[in-house]
Amino acid sequence: MRGIHDGLNEGCRVDFSGKLIYDCCIQGVNSLIMLEYKVVELSTVTDEELETAINEKVKESWNLDGINFAMSQSSKRPAMAFILFTRETEE
Repeated sequence: MRGIHDGLNEGCRVDFSGKLIYDCCIQGVNSLIMLEYKVVELSTVTDEELETAINEKVKESWNLDGINFAMSQSSKRPAMAFILFTRETEE
């Protein structure tokens, strides 16, 4: 699978400032690509809830980036989950 940096022409720059915006010159075509983020918060943390939330966003062309859990001191189970997604958009 080709990465976003494969095929970059000489003289092109990659700028990871701000919202991770980078200019690409792929096969002679200039394009501005922005990485967009989506955070889904779950207050009920079960395997079914995680699967449902992940599958819904993946169907909307989001890519799973990671999951963070907020733990409760009184329980070994997570109190909340934050699911992170990304997708590339052109401006």
